[in-house]
Amino acid sequence: MSAEFLDGSKKDIPDGRQKLIKIFPLKYMQAGGNEREDQRINLRKATIDVDERANQIIVTDYNENISLISDMVNVLDSDKPADMAVRMIPLKNVSAQDLVKEVGPLYQKMSTKSQKGAVEISANDRSNSLIVMSSETDFKAISQLIASLDTEDAQEKATQAFPLKNADATDVAKQLKDLEFRF
Repeated sequence: MSAEFLDGSKKDIPDGRQKLIKIFPLKYMQAGGNEREDQRINLRKATIDVDERANQIIVTDYNENISLISDMVNVLDSDKPADMAVRMIPLKNVSAQDLVKEVGPLYQKMSTKSQKGAVEISANDRSNSLIVMSSETDFKAISQLIASLDTEDAQEKATQAFPLKNADATDVAKQLKDLEFRF
């Protein structure tokens, strides 16, 4: 018995019990990796092929399983994961603005690879805290990083630049160095 081919644009799955081949184009999720093995465990008779170049999954199975896979792909292939939320990290020793300047660009570079890993970090000066929009997993990683940076030693070692209007920076640096040796 040969399978009927359903292309990615066809949303309706015919009634009855017949073998079908359906292509699932993915928008946000990456084809390949562990998704194929996970689906094979749940749907033992399905044949699942992955086209990584076109970022699509090709499934051969009966109507009811194709419907299940279709529902599963619709849920998993979303632009935002279900655990995406806005959370706060209060800071004790370091300026929120300084940490956003240091940590924010790192996570923005990482999150450009996939929308599922999107991370936004901003500073709240009034409460000296970070506002983080991310998945729970990313938030835990960010919290650990922030905890290692928000120490009493960090406050002592903070470097700040002061623009000088009426003095030469070299002269001021020499005077500060002389004062340091006197204390």
